[in-house]
Amino acid sequence: MVARRLLLERQPAYLIGRHRIEHLRDRAARELGTRFTIKDFHHHVLANGAVPWKR
Repeated sequence: MVARRLLLERQPAYLIGRHRIEHLRDRAARELGTRFTIKDFHHHVLANGAVPWKR
C-alpha cells in the first residue's frame, strides 16, 4: 500500500515532465524541419543528466 501511494504522488510530476519534453520535441521538429532527428533530440535531452526530485 505504501509503494502504491508513492507511485500516485509522483505520477503528476512525471506527466508534467512528459508533456514538457513532448512540447520541446515538437518545437524542435518544427524549427529544424528536415534536419530534426529523434536520435539527436534524445542525445541533447539526456546530455543534461537526471533531473532531481524536488518537493
